[in-house]
Amino acid sequence: MDNTALLYCCLGCFIAGTVFFAVAYFSFSYYRVRSMEVGFTLLISTLAFLFVLGDALSSFYTILHPAADRAMLFLLLREYTPLASFIVIPVFLGRFLQLEGRIKTLNRLFLGAGILGATAVIVASLLDMDFFLKRDAGSDAVYRGALHLTMEFVLAVYLIYSMIIILLSDIRGRNSFLAWGIFSGVGVAAFVTVYMLYHAIYFGRSSAFIPGGFPGMPLFVSALVLTLSFIVSNHYITRNQKVLDLQSDISSVLYFDAEVDLPNMMSFRKDLQLELEKNTAGGPGFSLIFFDVDDFQNLNESYGETVGDEVLRMLARRMTDNFSSAGDIYRIGGDEFVFLLRNDASRESAGNLTSMIISSIRNPFVVSGGSFALTVSAAILMVPEHGGDLETVMGNAYRAVRSAKKKKNCYVHYDSGLLEGAARKIGAVNLLRGCISKDEFVLFYQPVVDAGGGLLYAEALLRCTNPDPRIGGPGDFIPLIEKAGMMKDLDNLVVRKAFYDMEMKIGKKFGLSINLSAGQFSDPSYGEFLSLFAKQHGIEPDRVVLEITESTLVDNIDLARENMVRLKENGFLIAIDDFGKGFSSLTYLVELPIDILKIDMAFVQAVPGDERKEKVAKYIMDLGRALGLKVLAEGFELPEQVEFFRNYGCALFQGYYFSRPLPLADLLEKYPS
Repeated sequence: MDNTALLYCCLGCFIAGTVFFAVAYFSFSYYRVRSMEVGFTLLISTLAFLFVLGDALSSFYTILHPAADRAMLFLLLREYTPLASFIVIPVFLGRFLQLEGRIKTLNRLFLGAGILGATAVIVASLLDMDFFLKRDAGSDAVYRGALHLTMEFVLAVYLIYSMIIILLSDIRGRNSFLAWGIFSGVGVAAFVTVYMLYHAIYFGRSSAFIPGGFPGMPLFVSALVLTLSFIVSNHYITRNQKVLDLQSDISSVLYFDAEVDLPNMMSFRKDLQLELEKNTAGGPGFSLIFFDVDDFQNLNESYGETVGDEVLRMLARRMTDNFSSAGDIYRIGGDEFVFLLRNDASRESAGNLTSMIISSIRNPFVVSGGSFALTVSAAILMVPEHGGDLETVMGNAYRAVRSAKKKKNCYVHYDSGLLEGAARKIGAVNLLRGCISKDEFVLFYQPVVDAGGGLLYAEALLRCTNPDPRIGGPGDFIPLIEKAGMMKDLDNLVVRKAFYDMEMKIGKKFGLSINLSAGQFSDPSYGEFLSLFAKQHGIEPDRVVLEITESTLVDNIDLARENMVRLKENGFLIAIDDFGKGFSSLTYLVELPIDILKIDMAFVQAVPGDERKEKVAKYIMDLGRALGLKVLAEGFELPEQVEFFRNYGCALFQGYYFSRPLPLADLLEKYPS
């Protein structure tokens, strides 16, 4: 056996193995990320693998285990695979590199040429296979046809073109691919191209399918695919590191109150939720001590907020110095604090500690030569006795503190008798049940506009037409309906009214957004129901934005991922509402198919002026852009707020500054076109 031919066969098998590694890597990456970008890269590497596999196996069945029919089969695989690359490569570049101008036009020309060329080659081979491949009946050898060198040269051109376009995109700052990786890829491409030209000039068509004893084109494809693997790997490592850095920065702002050097409300809610989960799993109970400074507003009004802030800092420092060994201390409001006493469910020890806290705070605070004596009202809750979930605990705590503040300078243990409002809530629930059965609800619509004030879509907001004061606004009656188990009926009412308005009155003028409740979002069949209902009304799903609150996602991230993918497959757009209000886990932003990130209005209404919340708002906008999401800010009331977010690249705007929620007729009159 010719040593050169054997070497060719061994090199071909080795090259096929290296490209298979790239295919396996991208398959695993796509399983984890489910990104179209990774999916296209997987497709390209798969085509490369089929090409080098066909080359390796055709050489195997010619040299090591001669079988002309099988050699012919795998050689056809080798020759036909590049035809798909001529189409896939331009599509990949056009979809993910945001090409513009002449480069975009050039890419379209490459795509068109690829489609025409692939079609022509297939037709020509069907008409005359000898034009593509032919077999010598006498020697049983397989020869490449006239298209062989042309096909390899065109494939080289397409691959080099793709690397150059990626390099140009990186230089212009459009993508975070590493330039060194791209330059190395172009270098490999140039080297092998020179080899190919040398081979074509000095060797011409070889006697059989093995070209000159060296697998030039398979090596070329292998080198570029592996280079692409390193480029994409570094791209995702860099992007994920940026997400981690942003998460660290935002967490330090969201979960810590630098003004008094204590963890804040978000941190307390997070820690309390963890303790509640431990307790549900059979852990020991624990105590909570909530306390509120009495008449602190009077101190601010009399001596100014500067003095008030310094007094609070001194109070927090005194609490930390004297009582931090007993538990964790949080500032949960302007003059509101809480102690979390883990593994201590004793009423007596909690009462003794609370007495010491009240006595310590009564000692005057000296600020700027003035002496300020404070008192506090405190409430003690024993968990799980006084609440087994976060909202119940918080609600009971505020009721108990309000009870203590009636006397001031004292503490109370939570008592179920504090639930004086329970009877009124039962009456309100019964009233709301009648409102649902009588259809006493209407939809108002609040516009979502672009930076220029143009209407893009409108959010459907529910209003009750019953004037009974016990019902209140949506913030009052919707939680009651959820707790009463009537939310499904109300959800169906909202969808029915919104889709009717889109079909009969709005048409194609603008889209709508609908808020999904936890019940809707947790129902695996809801996406199909919504899709069928939209078809019945002649509504394109991509004109409907489904808003999901951040807290609903965090409750069950695995279920959220499954249901969001199902909704996206049905064509709906997905928006995350109240981002920054809750636990703000950034990991799910990378993993979930989200289109719009909706910043909670607390960050809008605090700027300009609140430097910490300005930083959070900027971080969220930077994060949204980094992940390719549209950022929507809500709650605008002042032109300064609009200008701040517009200057930092916010895409979508919503708030009273642009328009209050309106009846549909008024909205259509305000935005006639």
